Amino acid sequence: MKRAGPILGLLLTGCTVGPDYHRPDLPVPNSFSSLPATQGQAPFSMPVAADADLSQWWLQFGDAELQKLITRALKSNLDLLVAASRVREAREQEIIAGAAGLPQINARGLAAGSHSEANAVPSGPLSSNLFSLGFDATWEVDLFGGARRNLEAAQANTEAAVWKMRDGQVMLTAELATDYIMLRATQERIAVLRDQAEAQQKLLQMIRARAGAGFVTELDVNQQSSLTDSTSAQIPELEANAHALEHAIAVLLSENPDAMAAELDPVAAIPTIPSTLPIGLPSALLRRRPDIRVAERELQAATANVGVAVSDLYPKFNLFGAVAFAGGGLGNLVSPGNPAEAGLGAITWPILHWGQDQANVRAKQEEAQQSYYAYQKTVLGAVQNVEDALARYTTEQQRLVQLERSESSAKLSTAIATEQFRVGAVTYVNVLTAEVADLIVREQLAESRQVFATDLISLYKALGGGWAADTDNAEGTQSKGSGALSAPIAGNSDPSPGLVSNLDHPSLSKRANDARETNMVTDPTIDRRFTPVPLVQNSDARRSGPFADTTSENAIVPSGLRSSVQNSERLSDQELQLGSWRSEAAAMQGWNRITSQADGLLSGLDPRITVADLPGKGRYYRLRTGLARGVDPAQLCQELVAKGLECLLRPG
Repeated sequence: MKRAGPILGLLLTGCTVGPDYHRPDLPVPNSFSSLPATQGQAPFSMPVAADADLSQWWLQFGDAELQKLITRALKSNLDLLVAASRVREAREQEIIAGAAGLPQINARGLAAGSHSEANAVPSGPLSSNLFSLGFDATWEVDLFGGARRNLEAAQANTEAAVWKMRDGQVMLTAELATDYIMLRATQERIAVLRDQAEAQQKLLQMIRARAGAGFVTELDVNQQSSLTDSTSAQIPELEANAHALEHAIAVLLSENPDAMAAELDPVAAIPTIPSTLPIGLPSALLRRRPDIRVAERELQAATANVGVAVSDLYPKFNLFGAVAFAGGGLGNLVSPGNPAEAGLGAITWPILHWGQDQANVRAKQEEAQQSYYAYQKTVLGAVQNVEDALARYTTEQQRLVQLERSESSAKLSTAIATEQFRVGAVTYVNVLTAEVADLIVREQLAESRQVFATDLISLYKALGGGWAADTDNAEGTQSKGSGALSAPIAGNSDPSPGLVSNLDHPSLSKRANDARETNMVTDPTIDRRFTPVPLVQNSDARRSGPFADTTSENAIVPSGLRSSVQNSERLSDQELQLGSWRSEAAAMQGWNRITSQADGLLSGLDPRITVADLPGKGRYYRLRTGLARGVDPAQLCQELVAKGLECLLRPG
C-alpha cells in the first residue's frame, strides 16, 4: 500500500522519456578576419563591425526602381508562395500531432429491420426493428510522452518551415538585386560600346579623307574599319543578355517574360554603394541566417523523434468507453430504461520484438547526430560565406581604383594620339593602339563596377539579410521534459528502462530544465518602447504600470550570450531593468542599441529577458542585466539615465 501512492501519482501525471533539447553552443570567431583595417583597403565602402538592420538592405542602394521590384517580388514570387503554403501545411500537421494525445470521441447510430412471410415460419409473418444511438470514446494515454515528443517535433518542423520561407526571401532579394545590377551594368556596357563605335566611325571618316588626299594608305583605312565593325558587333550580344535579364526579373515577379520590358528598357546607372557598411559580428549570424535557424530547428525535431522512439519501449495504456441507447422504436429510444454502458482498459508492453524497437531508438539517435553535424556545417559555412564575400568586396574596390586611374589615362592617351595623327605628328598605329587600350579599360571598368555591386549583394546574402519578422512564430523553444524517468538510450547496450542517455553532442544530453530558452531575432518593425519609469533607489518598492511587481515572470537567457559575469559568485544582489518591449526580438534589438549608446558602461554584461503577463495589457518582455560585485548599481543606473537611457534598479 505504501507504494500505491507514488505509482498512482506517476500514472496520473505521466512523464516524458527521451532527451530534452538544448540548443548547442557552437564557438564562432569574435570578429571577421577579412575586415579591412584601414580606409585605404576599402576606399569606396568601408565594412565595419557594427550592428545594422539588414532586413531591407536594398534601401542602401537608394534606387527607387530596385525597391519597387523587390517589394512586388516579396508579395508575388511563386517560390515564396509555395514556401508559405508549406508553412500552413506544417501548422496543420502540428494540429494532427497534438490531437494524437487526446481522447477521440465518435457518434454511432444503427437502424435495422427484418420481416418474414407467413410461409417462412410456422407462427406466421414476423417483423422486428432495432434502433441504436450512442457514443464511444478511445484514448491512448500518453503516459510516457510519445505523443508530446511527436508534437514537439511537429512544432519544430513548423518553425523550420517558417525559417525556410525566410531563407527563400533572402535568396529571392539577392537574386533579384543581382539581376537588376547586371542589367544596369549591361546597359552601361552597351552605352560605352556605342560611344566608342561612334568615335571610331568619326575617326574612320577622317582617315578616309586623309587617304583620299594621299597622306595615309588603305591599310590604315581597313584597320580602322575593322576596329569599328568589331566594336559594333559586340552590341547585339549584350542586348540579348539585357533582354534575358529583363525576362529573369519578370519571372521572379511571377509575370510573363516580356512584361517588364517597357519598365526596364530605359537606361539607368548602376546604383550607388554606401560609404560605410555595418556588418555586425559572427555571433549575430546564429540569429540572423535563416539557413542556420532551419538546421537548428531540424536538430530539435530529430531530438524529439528520439523521444518518440524511446516511448515505444514502454507500455501503452488504452481506454475505451461507450454508451448507447437501443430499442425497437424511435419514440422511446432515449429513455431511462434503454441505456447500455461499456468500459475497457488495455495495456500493451513489447516483450519480444527481436531488437526492433531498440534498433529504432539507435537509428533515431544517429539521425539526430547527423542533424547536429549538419548544423555545425551550416554554421561553419555561414562564417566562410561572409569571409569570402568580405574578401572579394574589399579587393574589388582596390581593383576599381586602379581601373579608374587607367581609364583616365587611356582616355587622355586616345585624345592626344588622335590630335597628333590629325596634324601628322604620329602614324595611325599610335591611334589604333590607344583606341584598343581605351576600349579594353572602359569595358573592364564597367565590369568592375558590376562586380563591386554584386559583391555587396553577396555580402548581404551571406549575412542573412533580406527577411523581416512577421506574425509567424518562428522563435525556437526549448522542450520541457519532466525527467521523471531516465531515457533508456544508453550508447552501446540495448535500451531498457532505467538506463541514462549518453550521446555525443550537448543537444541530446538528458537534463531537466524548466526554463524556456528562445532564439532572439532583431526586428526593427516592432520596436514599441514604453514610457520611461523614473529611477527608484528602493528596489523593494512596489510599482504600477509596465514595471508593476504584481505578476510572475519567467526568465529567458539568450543562447550564446552567456559570459563569466553570470557566475553566481560574481553577481551582486541587484540588477538593472533597462526597458520593456512587446516582443523578445525588439528587446534584443533594444539591448544592442543600449550597449552601443552606453559607451562601455555595460561591457562584459549579458542580457536577461523576463516575460510578464499584465492583466488588461498583454505580454511584455523586460530587458535586464546582472551586475558584477563591487559595481555601484545606483551610480551605474544614474550614468545610463544621464545618457538618455532607461534604467531601474531591481532585486537580483
